[in-house]
Amino acid sequence: MKRRAKKGDALLELLKVFLENPGLSFSRKVLQKRIRKTVRTTNYNLNRLVKSGIIRREGSILYTVSERYYLKFVHNGGKRI
Repeated sequence: MKRRAKKGDALLELLKVFLENPGLSFSRKVLQKRIRKTVRTTNYNLNRLVKSGIIRREGSILYTVSERYYLKFVHNGGKRI
């Protein structure tokens, strides 16, 4: 029997990629391959992170802003800060 992913798993996996590689930038395609989720899920979660200020976007490249924002975001239940 396959385990179903919990809601929010993709978001946390995405955050993990950014936090494990501080200072690196990624394109959406690379991130999508890293976390093995659909384009729709990845785009939705990336937009949430960009809106909350955890990651910054310049063109199609994304990078982390700070760990402080990440912690606030998690304690806030994934809502916009």
